[in-house]
Amino acid sequence: MTMDTPPRRGARRGLWEALIVTVLLASCYGVWHLQEYRLGKRYGEEIETSAAEHLKIRGDLEAKLNAATAAEGAGVTRAFAVGINTLAAEERWQEVDAAVLELLELPGVDFVHVLDTEGGVLVSSDRKLLATGQAGPEASWVLGAEGLVQQVRGSDGRGHDYSMPVAGGDAYLWLGYSLRPSQDPSP
Repeated sequence: MTMDTPPRRGARRGLWEALIVTVLLASCYGVWHLQEYRLGKRYGEEIETSAAEHLKIRGDLEAKLNAATAAEGAGVTRAFAVGINTLAAEERWQEVDAAVLELLELPGVDFVHVLDTEGGVLVSSDRKLLATGQAGPEASWVLGAEGLVQQVRGSDGRGHDYSMPVAGGDAYLWLGYSLRPSQDPSP
């Protein structure tokens, strides 16, 4: 045996050990990277699923809110029609106008009009409509209503218009109702 032989075996052994350690480290890194990729993919899918569920829940809540708003608006319209029925039958339009002004303070009431059978304006919360004295073609569905009639206003479906005969059918109540966000700045 020569003196040169053992160091070469040791150098070869050290080279093999370094190579094995490098391969093991690369394998560990590869496995870790693969797990991270799979976790990221799974979390991405969960986020997409969660977003889809959130949109579905939001849509369901908006539909329920719109239905509740429609029911509330119908109740307000019926109550107001009953309240002004006698006044309208007796043609006490100033008192009906005062009642309209009070009703406008109720959150959700957008406008109130009382029209005659030809579409003439008897009382209105819209001063422009009062000035013209005649409701336009958009009011054609209001005239001739038998009982409470409702239609959706706006593309988002959050506004509702109601029509109901008053004074024995000699006049028609046209009321706009929508759920508006609270103006209260408190949390």
